[in-house]
Amino acid sequence: MLLSRIRLQHVAIAIVLLCIAIFGLHLGNDFVLLDDGILIFRNPFIAQLTPWSLKMIFTTYDPELYVPLTLFTYQIEHLLFGFKPFFFHLDNLLLHIANALLVLTITYKISRKNLALAAFVAILFAIHPLHTEAVLWASARKDTLSALFFLLSMDAFLRYRSRENKKWYIGSIVFFLLALLSKVSVIMLPFIFLMLDVRDKRPLKKSLLEQIPYFVLAMIFGIVAILGKTKNIAGSDPLTTLLLAMKSTVFYIAKLFVPLQLSVIYPQTDPVSLMAPEFIAIILGCIALAIIFFVSLRYAKDVAFGLAFFGLMLIPNYSNFLKNNFFYFASDRYAYLASVGFFLAIGAVLVPFVQKKSTIAASAFLTVIVIFSGLTFVHGKTWKNSEALYRNVLDNYPRSGVALNNLGDVLMKQDDAAAAKEYFEQALEVSPGLLQAHLNLGNVYRAENALDKAVEEYRMFIRIAEQKDVMGPEDMAGYYFLGETLESMGKHQESIRQFEIATEKGPEFAETFFNLGLQYQKRDRTNEAVKIFEQAVRVDPLYARAHYHLAGVYGETGNIAGAIRELEIVLRLDPANAAARAHLQNLKQIRR
Repeated sequence: MLLSRIRLQHVAIAIVLLCIAIFGLHLGNDFVLLDDGILIFRNPFIAQLTPWSLKMIFTTYDPELYVPLTLFTYQIEHLLFGFKPFFFHLDNLLLHIANALLVLTITYKISRKNLALAAFVAILFAIHPLHTEAVLWASARKDTLSALFFLLSMDAFLRYRSRENKKWYIGSIVFFLLALLSKVSVIMLPFIFLMLDVRDKRPLKKSLLEQIPYFVLAMIFGIVAILGKTKNIAGSDPLTTLLLAMKSTVFYIAKLFVPLQLSVIYPQTDPVSLMAPEFIAIILGCIALAIIFFVSLRYAKDVAFGLAFFGLMLIPNYSNFLKNNFFYFASDRYAYLASVGFFLAIGAVLVPFVQKKSTIAASAFLTVIVIFSGLTFVHGKTWKNSEALYRNVLDNYPRSGVALNNLGDVLMKQDDAAAAKEYFEQALEVSPGLLQAHLNLGNVYRAENALDKAVEEYRMFIRIAEQKDVMGPEDMAGYYFLGETLESMGKHQESIRQFEIATEKGPEFAETFFNLGLQYQKRDRTNEAVKIFEQAVRVDPLYARAHYHLAGVYGETGNIAGAIRELEIVLRLDPANAAARAHLQNLKQIRR
């Protein structure tokens, strides 16, 4: 027993060292434009840790997912270190190391103390290239954090099963709650426990009773998740969802075996059709996988458990195929926890055979470790910055309109307008309906003073946006840019009319009223600006800029008390706003 424990510790040490060696040199990576701004460094809730900001992260989405505990970790990091990417990446790495060690411990227990199998699963989990995204993308914290509490819940439940000690059972439920607060995709845990109990022939009635608290939590958070994903779910028909679910499952299996050509996005560029050769092959592959699963139910229960674990943990992600009116069939991080089950199934087949030839097996596994570690390290460079990220996508999917547009956007921010323009034009060649590319190309023309061309692009943006069944806040941008361009062309009435149209098309969006208020304020139509800014903060009480400008027009009309009140709200929303703080001090002195 002591020897076994020491060997397990050796594996644990190897895992820690491997993770540090592979991921450590990438801790200097920057934030990337892909969600890091929305979730972290431009998120007003993260820039402070107050009762108000805590309330907000627990009562809002991110904007689609309910991840309050994840956002809380960002708040702590900002409080201690500011918005320095190094510490956000470091914490992700520490979480990944902890997860790998928990995978080692849990696999050791459920495999009846088979150290070879536990080491096989845990080391592959620690080093696999498919997990690079979850570890090196700061916004993937929700995946590593929810995985930590998911695995802690599993470990506590296994301790409860072996000792019948209620404190471990209660602890497991608490950890499951924390996992759900980190990301709802861990919702399938009670089904995992039921499968484990069935495999180990525990009394079914007792098992079902034990899972009641887990199912109650899963149901509550499932409803919360659906409310946040309503638009995505409604935008995809059941057949499309089913076919893409099959494709993503087969894709993850292929990448777990051969982790090459990994990308941050995997666009579905071809039509999704039941009769397409691609999907016929995928359906046949899924049928073969189902046959393997049902055969293993009878002859290899550990393999069946691993495959079921893999499949169950993928299911919650099948609602994420549609994003911004484009279909994407996979995301590397979605396989983060699911891969544990797949490695377990493969290990359950391979380990009994290779244990008989331990020297050859050890050499083969060491070769796999070296190859996978090298691939993971190289893929880590993809996450260096936004430019590297989108260039990687285009290396694999050169006709991805979204990637072409996003790379152009990155280059535009680097003041390389000529190169950016080429990418925007290429994006529109492959995706003529890509709204953001029309907007960005219009901005390039505007910077070149080709105002007529800019107007044409903005009008095209508006025509496409207005064809949607439901327009979102991002679809209002065309009216704003068109209005500003018409203003610079001297068409003042036509200009302000665009901002008014935006409020008519998007009365539920505070930004439409805010931008119209700015136009009224600029034209000294102060009383109208007051009413419009007031409407903006009614629609969105958290809109700091609208409160700030409302304070300004209140001050212009002599409403000092109102201006002070609005500035105090601004500072609650944005404590670092130096201009608001200075104006507030001046107003308080005037009132004295």
